[in-house]
Formats: sequence, C-alpha cells, structure tokens
Amino acid sequence: MGNVKALLFASISVFAVATSARAADMLPPPVPMPHPAYEPAEFSGWYLRGDIGVGKSSSASHRSSFTGAPVIPGFAEITSSVGDSAFVGFGLGYKFNSWFRVDATGEYRMSSTYSALNAYTGVAPGCIECYDQYKATTYGGVFLLNGYVDLGTWRGLTPFIGAGVGGSYNVVKDITDHNVTTGTGFGYGRGSSKWDFAWAVMAGLSYAVTPNVTLEMSYRYLDRGKADTGAIACANAGGGCVFERQSFKVASQDLRLGMRWQFADAPMAHMAPLVRKY
Repeated sequence: MGNVKALLFASISVFAVATSARAADMLPPPVPMPHPAYEPAEFSGWYLRGDIGVGKSSSASHRSSFTGAPVIPGFAEITSSVGDSAFVGFGLGYKFNSWFRVDATGEYRMSSTYSALNAYTGVAPGCIECYDQYKATTYGGVFLLNGYVDLGTWRGLTPFIGAGVGGSYNVVKDITDHNVTTGTGFGYGRGSSKWDFAWAVMAGLSYAVTPNVTLEMSYRYLDRGKADTGAIACANAGGGCVFERQSFKVASQDLRLGMRWQFADAPMAHMAPLVRKY
C-alpha cells in the first residue's frame, strides 16, 4: 500500500513539472500592431479663389453719334453717369513661391443704371433750348489674367499688390430718350453688346486662416473699356431721331472680399517599425 502511494505521488510530481516546463516554453502575447502614422500634408501651388464685392462706377468719354453733326444745331453733351453695382467672381491660380502668384478670373457684373443728359437748340417744337434725358441698364462680364506680389507677413497679415489684363463683355439694354424740356418727345433703342479690352490694378491684405485657406480684402481700379447703346428711334416722329447711338467708357473702384483655397497633395502613410520584446 505504501508503494502505491509513493508511485501516485511521484506521478503527480512528474506531471506538474512537465506542465510548468511547457508553459515556460510558450511565447508572450503578440504585440498590438501600431496605427499608421501620417506625414503632414504638402501643398501644391494650385489654388481656387472666389470673390464678391461692390463697385463704385463712373463713365467717361460719353459720346453721341450726333457729336459734331450739323443737322443738330447747338448739340452738347452735358453729363453721363453709371450707377454702382455688385459682382461675383471665381478663378484658378498658381502660387510659385512665397511672394509671387498668378490667377485667371472671371466675374459677373450685376446690372446698374446708365443715364446721360444732352442739349440742343431750335429743333424740337415748343423749346428754344432743349434737353434730352437718356436712361438704360448696363451689365456684363470681365475676364482677367492677374499677377500679384506678396510683400511679407506681419502678425499674420500679408499685404500685396497686383495688376491684371484681359477682356470685358459690356451690355447696354433698352435705352430711352425723353425730352425733359417739353415732356412730349420720346425715343427707344434696343439692347447692344460688345467686347473690349479691360485692365486692373489692385492692392490689399490677406490672412491665412489655415495652411490651405486664405482670406483677402482688397481695393481694385477696373477699366472695362467701352459700351455702346442701340440705335434710338423716336416714337412720335416718322424717320426717327436720325437713329442716334451713344457710347461711353465704364470704370469702377471695387471693394472685394475673397477666399483662396490651396490644393493639398495626398498625405503619405507609413508604418512605425515593429519591435518585439522577449
């Protein structure tokens, strides 16, 4: 009986030692895989831009087809004006370095009122010195290639200057001609449109909100070239007003608010080195 107990004790001891040895041979639990690390994004030179603003318009070189015509005695161009208008624009640009960038922009100029006053003598019945008031609506588009020089950054603000050249599409719609002296004469002309050369100079400040979003505020002087009216026919006279046409140059002083969004290259992911601990 004693031999049986001794044998049983010895068997249990051998099993315990074998189990401990097997457990000692097992590897530790696997090390968790690290999450991929991303390098900071690098920004390409390309950017998109959007602008809104309002322009204080002016007209110059107001001319009528009656100018110098001997059939209109005493003809004189008194004054002309173009009302203020809002505009919205978009563009695509490229930033070459920290101080020079270019972009191509297109914008829509919303409608404003054109008005002019001309004088003449001894033509219309009932007035010795007559005055005609002209009114029309003008609007159009502007397309520019612009270049900018950034002048350094102070406290997050970057002043810049720039210039642009391109073309404008100027529309004059539905001009009317009213004799304000007698109140009886009236003429009407259909719309007219034309392309002309445009140019601009500008200056402003920009502020980088994030590495790829920049806000801008700027002043711009924009010359949109010349606009023409349609031929005016008189409503109360056969043969019609000698079909007068008017032309004028359009310029504006613009206040613009803009945003630039710079494209970012895709960030590169890399895995941290796997380190085993034994």
